Amino acid sequence: MNLPQTSRARLAIAIAFVAFWMAALCASPLMRVSWKLAGWPDWRGIRIVENRGLAEKPDLRATPVKQWGGAVEAWYNDSLPWRAWLIQRYRDFHFKGLKTAVLHQVPGEGAWVFRRGGSWPELDDYLGAFELTPEELDAWAELIEGRKAWAEAHGTRYLQVIASTKPQIQPEKILPALRARRGLCVREQLERRLANSPARANVLFTHDALLAAAAKRDVFYEEDHHVNAYGASILFQAMVEKLATWFPGIGSVPFYDEPPADVLAGEAPGCYEDHRRLRVVVPGARQIPHPLVRLAGGSRHPQASVAIHQPGDPRLLVIGHDSFLRFSLFSWHRKEAGKVVLPFGDGFSEIVSLMFLRFKTSHLNAIMAERIPDAIVEQFSECRLSYGPIGLDETMRRAAAFGRGAPVEPAEAGGRPVLPRCVLENVSGSATITVELLDGTMVLDAATLAPGVRRAVFFKPVTPARGPLAVRVREGSAEQTSLTLRTQSTSANPSSGASR
Repeated sequence: MNLPQTSRARLAIAIAFVAFWMAALCASPLMRVSWKLAGWPDWRGIRIVENRGLAEKPDLRATPVKQWGGAVEAWYNDSLPWRAWLIQRYRDFHFKGLKTAVLHQVPGEGAWVFRRGGSWPELDDYLGAFELTPEELDAWAELIEGRKAWAEAHGTRYLQVIASTKPQIQPEKILPALRARRGLCVREQLERRLANSPARANVLFTHDALLAAAAKRDVFYEEDHHVNAYGASILFQAMVEKLATWFPGIGSVPFYDEPPADVLAGEAPGCYEDHRRLRVVVPGARQIPHPLVRLAGGSRHPQASVAIHQPGDPRLLVIGHDSFLRFSLFSWHRKEAGKVVLPFGDGFSEIVSLMFLRFKTSHLNAIMAERIPDAIVEQFSECRLSYGPIGLDETMRRAAAFGRGAPVEPAEAGGRPVLPRCVLENVSGSATITVELLDGTMVLDAATLAPGVRRAVFFKPVTPARGPLAVRVREGSAEQTSLTLRTQSTSANPSSGASR
């Protein structure tokens, strides 16, 4: 059949177009097979560049028919051959050619990328975009002081870890025009506010440790906002050093550029970089079922929350954190959940890592109802401090006020405002137990508790009139170990004299 020249050209283009997409459809599985045969790492896991897991091939039998189109499209979009190359070329065109940002990503020196706005405003914070009011800073101080007083009343330790972000640690990678406009970041504002706080020793700012390490080598990924393998090891070492002030003798796991043979064989503790991830070896460590893991059931990626048992002193450490502490570990994707090992040496036999869980008082009460941990750690990233504290409720406000107050003898409490705190042990009974604060026969305040080994109640401020205060437990039983009174502070910020 003779076709006009124009028709033949159109037919050739159509055939080439169809052939290209047919090759694309076939190339994805063929590339995966060839890479596995070559022994190369699986490229379909977590994309560090995009900070997410790629969509898996949908099971159409288990997927509702109306969701077939979206599920197949998401899988194909994430399985397209040369996908990462195309994304990188698009970014290079904007970053290197046009010198412009792509959505929340801002180009830096070389291949470095920083984030602005959205859920991770690290560059905004570097430029001093967030000036917290005295009331906002007081709220952070009140949360940390309340956590400290609450933890001490329950016989445990509390540590708040503030992780520094990429621009603060490696500003030399920012383009000069932005680098010169550095402002006062939120971390510096909070450090000044906490300078004379009774809870300053309960806060670990990781800035100095990461900055010292960055003087030797990079501690962040070029294209992502998380710390890299080496940076993650520095964060855990700083945490261990801080906890060692309360628990002498605990140790960190050393980081090796060239791990020795016994570490590679799993016979000695150590951590090292493996395909841009932090590989942690702690002989005898294993993942175990743990009742506290259920607390993360409503968080993002609940499957990433784990409990680990390892040799060491019989202590329990509970950590609530975001992805900053664990992104660079082999521990992010649900298929890797069984591989989680955290770089803690001797000192804690049980470690519960709760991903994306911001503790509320209900979470802390649930922990205490199960078992009293030796230490509770919360981690925030400094560029998110501008969001305000999570978990600051009436209980934490009362605990913070109690921590700031001065002791009052029961005989001297008559006619003056005081803050009462009651500590009970072996609390048992129904699901909710009522604890009443009595002045003679008058009930001044009441609180409800769940059963537990040790529970503390911070009552509202009261002014006793009739005589010594007493505590009564209803709908359950408990052993009262103490009823402590303190003065009511008139300032939420005694170091600066600012009143609320």
